[in-house]
Amino acid sequence: MGEIYLFGISTTSKRIKSFIQYHKIYNVNGFIVDDEYKSTDIYDNTKVFSISEFRSIQNYKSLPVFICLAWNRLNEDRKQVFQKFLGEFNIVNIISPNSIIRGTIKGINVFVGDYVILETGSIVRDNVYIDHNSFIGTDTLVCEHSYIGAKSMIAGNDYIGSQSFIGINAVVFDNVKIGEKCIISGGEIIKRNVEKYTIIKNVDNRQISISYPENEIINKLLFSKNVR
Repeated sequence: MGEIYLFGISTTSKRIKSFIQYHKIYNVNGFIVDDEYKSTDIYDNTKVFSISEFRSIQNYKSLPVFICLAWNRLNEDRKQVFQKFLGEFNIVNIISPNSIIRGTIKGINVFVGDYVILETGSIVRDNVYIDHNSFIGTDTLVCEHSYIGAKSMIAGNDYIGSQSFIGINAVVFDNVKIGEKCIISGGEIIKRNVEKYTIIKNVDNRQISISYPENEIINKLLFSKNVR
C-alpha cells in the first residue's frame, strides 16, 4: 500500500482514516492543516503537518492527498480547500471496494462509501461525497462539491446541482432536477424539480420549501468541528 495524507482534523478525518485502514487502501501517513490552524502535532495517533511542513517534504506534489471536510457551510469549506490546492496537490479518490460502480467517476476528491451503487450512465463530478448504502440511478449527474447522505436513493435521469446536500435516507424520483446549493433534509421524498438555493424540509408532518439568497443558504448547514 502507498501512503496518503488527509487534509483536515475533524470527525470526518478520523472516520475516513478508519475507512481507509479498514479496507487497506492506503497507509495514512499524516493529516494536513492550514498553518494558522495547527495547534497539535498529533491527532488520532497520527502526525499533523502544517501546509508549510507538508510542502517541505520531497516530492510532496506527487503524494496522494484527500480532503476530509464534509458538508460544513453547505460544502463551501470543502470547495474552497479543493479549489485552493487543485493543481498543486495530488488529490485522489477514496472508493469502497464493496461498492458497485457501473457509472463513471469523472472527478477527483470523490468519496464513495460502502455498498453504494452507481448505475449505468451515472456521472459523478469533482469533490463529491456519497455516503454508505446510497443508490445513484441510471443517467443521473451528480455535480461538483455535492454531498449525498447515507441510504439516499437518487433515481434515474436526475440532476443534483453543484454544492447541494441530500440528507440521509432521502428519495429523489426519476427525472428530477435539484438546483445548485439546495438542501434536501433527511427522509424527504422529492418528486418535482427544486429551484436553486432552496431548502426542502418537514414541518408538522408537512413538506415545505424555503428559498434563500445565495449568500445566506450556505450558512443554513453548519458543523463547527471541521478544522482545516
